[in-house]
Amino acid sequence: MVNQDLWGSKYSLQKYFFSATDVGDASGTLVAGQSGAVAITMPYEGSVVGVTFRGSGTVGGTLTTGTLVPLVMINGAALSPFPTANVGIMVSQQSGYYTQDAQQSGYEFAKGSSIGLVYSKIGTIAPTSALDITAEVWVLHQNINY
Repeated sequence: MVNQDLWGSKYSLQKYFFSATDVGDASGTLVAGQSGAVAITMPYEGSVVGVTFRGSGTVGGTLTTGTLVPLVMINGAALSPFPTANVGIMVSQQSGYYTQDAQQSGYEFAKGSSIGLVYSKIGTIAPTSALDITAEVWVLHQNINY
């Protein structure tokens, strides 16, 4: 009989893709991947550890006024921006990120929870209907048994 130890990590860092097209002068929801769904069901427990995002678009599609701030949702509830938030998509910066340590209170979730991404606006957003947003939510899954 051979005794074999499992040497694999019980953690896995994953990113989940979200996007929105033709962002107008209003807060809104990003959709997950190519599915069109507004949330992704998590296969393992874990915590949200980061968000990366950027704005781009067709001719005239860069933000000229206002700020868009992405907010992670867990089971339909929008969370506050991370304490280390590098503010949202704005005129002087068309991309940004949030990061934080794993297992922060309020950012943890159970197996089967849904993760989504919304954005809120600050000020007047212009141009409208030419700005697209792409984003990734970074999740550290834990307690994975191989």
